[in-house]
Amino acid sequence: YEAGESKAIEETKYLRERRNFIGYYNIDEPNLPPRDFRLANAEWYWKTVTPLDPYRPVMLLFAKHIPEGEQWTRWGGILGYDVYPSPHKDPSGGSFESEPGWMTLYYAYDLRERCRQDNKVMWFVPAGNLFNPLKHPVGLGSAHILCQAYAAIIYGARGLLYFALPNIL
Repeated sequence: YEAGESKAIEETKYLRERRNFIGYYNIDEPNLPPRDFRLANAEWYWKTVTPLDPYRPVMLLFAKHIPEGEQWTRWGGILGYDVYPSPHKDPSGGSFESEPGWMTLYYAYDLRERCRQDNKVMWFVPAGNLFNPLKHPVGLGSAHILCQAYAAIIYGARGLLYFALPNIL
């Protein structure tokens, strides 16, 4: 923590002066291993950034699931899911993960309920394009991407975050 604290403070002081800055991105996918380490980092980040800029929210992005317990959501005002649909796994459409729309609906409903429970704002991460060409040889088309976006918004997302969007539309 100590090694990154001065940088986090410097960045926060810079970003808080930017009028078009929306919020801060906490530890990525804290529900993945090593959980204790990631959760401790999320707490440290929150306690470092929030006193310097209490007016902007901090986002926690989870991989498909938020474990039970308030300790998983207390370090963010915005909660999001990153779900990674994979249409190439089953081109016939027979698997759940091969259907970006259905997958988004399922996880958006799940996330909405958790946000309601913990009084948090919901964001969603629709899959953009190719994540890793070796693992995902077929990217998502614009219809897949729009379907995910609309499904997440219909189920209550107040924001969408894209990690890769440069060459798909």
